[in-house]
Amino acid sequence: MIKKYAGSAIRIFVLAIFAFALCSFSVTDARAFGINANPDHSETAYGVEAASGDAGLKAITVSSGTLSPAFDPDVLNYTLSVKESVSKVTVKASAADIKASVSPAKKTYTLKSGQTITACITVKAPSGTAKVYRVAITRAKSTNANLKSLKTSSSACPLKPSFKPGITNYSIVLPANKGSLTVSAIRADKLSKVSVQTVKGGAAQNTGKVVLDKGQSAAVIVTVTAQAGNKKVYTIHVNRLFGKWDLIWNDEFDGTGVDTSKWTALEEKDGGFKSLQYYRPENVTVSGGKLTITARKEKYKGKSYTSGFVETSGKFNYKYGKIEARIKIPAGYGFFPAFWLWQENHKKPYQEIDIMENIGRYKTTIYSCHHYTAGKRITHDYGKIKIKNANAFHTYTLVWTEKELKSYVDGKLYFKTKKKIPKESMYIILNLAVGGVWPHSPKKSTKFPSSFIIDYVRVYKYI
Repeated sequence: MIKKYAGSAIRIFVLAIFAFALCSFSVTDARAFGINANPDHSETAYGVEAASGDAGLKAITVSSGTLSPAFDPDVLNYTLSVKESVSKVTVKASAADIKASVSPAKKTYTLKSGQTITACITVKAPSGTAKVYRVAITRAKSTNANLKSLKTSSSACPLKPSFKPGITNYSIVLPANKGSLTVSAIRADKLSKVSVQTVKGGAAQNTGKVVLDKGQSAAVIVTVTAQAGNKKVYTIHVNRLFGKWDLIWNDEFDGTGVDTSKWTALEEKDGGFKSLQYYRPENVTVSGGKLTITARKEKYKGKSYTSGFVETSGKFNYKYGKIEARIKIPAGYGFFPAFWLWQENHKKPYQEIDIMENIGRYKTTIYSCHHYTAGKRITHDYGKIKIKNANAFHTYTLVWTEKELKSYVDGKLYFKTKKKIPKESMYIILNLAVGGVWPHSPKKSTKFPSSFIIDYVRVYKYI
């Protein structure tokens, strides 16, 4: 009996001692033995925060531009486009878990125009898990298509006007004793590209060197192409004098309207020679460095067509010298564009110098003609030449001296005469006639509206 109860007592005593020891353990001791001392399994109930497995970001912010797509913690790859004017972008990132580490949390990136840089942001959670977010930052390409400088190889032959990046049309005059010079250009933006061509007699060469005979003309075309692809074209018109030519009058048509101190745009019904147009000032415009005379098919005051006519009568006239214009003629049967000189008051004996005439039915033929009084009638001498690319710009020149008249196209002589040379001052006319005795009436294939375009007119005096 004593043995029976003694065994039970010993077991009860051992259990009591174990229970007492268990109740005496601290939470720390319990955790050391792998026992969860908190019935609801929450360690924070005892003031201890669990190690998180979240390696995500809470936000990505940028100093310029907008992330694409909008930030989402589950999206790892983004793009960011900034303007060309923005060279630096700061990217900031914050973790969703305050105990997670972010590298880099803030960084500034410097980009060149057109460059793409990828910002990599690594997030590591206390548990050791990690995520990498990427932002591809692209700076827009440069649109700067300007020149920094435009120079000639001779200080005796400067650009007129002086170079400014916003001015695209210039002229250079070579004296008779100088047969060549070189035009050089420097780009304003190192990311842009520059090409230089010299155009003479309709042929182009990839060089800035201009070689001219006396009286010849050429153009140097400088094209600046920006990194973004947009372009800007600078044109330098170069003329070599026969002797000492001095520019005394010109119009480069750089304004926004006809310069009324130089030209009068006529309102006129009777164009002569049974022409079909009514001349209206509204058909003469100036923009983009060009004078444009437009022919339209429209009924107006008894006429079936309208067009334009400008002259310098009463405002400018001259005697002897060189005059030239860079011109693009319209294409079309029935058109009659002309660049010519006429005597003031149309007094007798009659004098008229047609520097350039074209009739649309012979679109590649250019005429130069001198009309004058011989006895009791008006007669004429003339020359003609075939040109290539008839509807492109060409330079038409007249040299008028006391002894002769000479006409040129792109520096090539094609007409000269010594008969009845005018001895009185004459004024300048530019007009586009439609129909009449010589050009005939337009056909159904003739396109309207069509334009006669003049880049510049310049007059030089021989000194």
